Amino acid sequence: VGHDELTERGRFRAVVWAGGEGALLADRAGARVLGLWERPVKRLAIAVPLPRCPSPWGVTVHRTALGPADRTHVRGIPCLSVSRLLVALAGSEQPPAVEAAFERAERKNWIRPDLIERMAYNRPGAATLRVLLASHRPKSGATRSLLERRLLAGIRRAGLPDPIVNGHLDLGDGTIIEPDLMWPHERVLVELDGLDTHRTPTAMRRDRRRDRRTLRAGWITLRATWDDIDQDLRGVISDIAGTTTAWPRSSPSSSPSASR
Repeated sequence: VGHDELTERGRFRAVVWAGGEGALLADRAGARVLGLWERPVKRLAIAVPLPRCPSPWGVTVHRTALGPADRTHVRGIPCLSVSRLLVALAGSEQPPAVEAAFERAERKNWIRPDLIERMAYNRPGAATLRVLLASHRPKSGATRSLLERRLLAGIRRAGLPDPIVNGHLDLGDGTIIEPDLMWPHERVLVELDGLDTHRTPTAMRRDRRRDRRTLRAGWITLRATWDDIDQDLRGVISDIAGTTTAWPRSSPSSSPSASR
């Protein structure tokens, strides 16, 4: 009333209403309303239960079986559940986009591995989700960043032991740190320097002081940046493997390539 401009949320609500009974916001629009998709969405999509077959103009309609685990709502807007949306995105989007949506869901503690595996079985994109779920369940703690996830996947492909992820380490001088990756038996740490938290002069001084403390306590600290993981993952894995003779040496056949 008073204007003819719809907000994004208004468009989402309208397209679900246009789909009729049982319609759910789907694909990028569903991910957007749940906070799993950053960019504005132009292509709208809904999922409707069989045997209904609505055809609102300009809307992609997925006719499918829908159960209670496939449904949720955000501020009154019905949409596909997080698990079902991740399965749908894995079948329609490129792996980096799926990885980013998975990461956001993980930060909100919304990942349900068993349910996702069951929903993704024999569907397009199942392999992408299996890789993400494998790195979602390390021995200790959940990954906090895409850097950790990509490095963990490379570590496993190279046959290296799984590290403790985001564990606590007492250096013995009253200092307790939380390294990104840690191998206690080998006394090896890996710290991942993201663009947002490790590039300021203050952060760099803090990181160097921390590295000196870990060195005095008898630990080896290796650092890797986003560019290292993105462009030279094989080199990072080789550096980690080279810290101890007990581990297999990284080779072209066992290490991931730098390209994705």
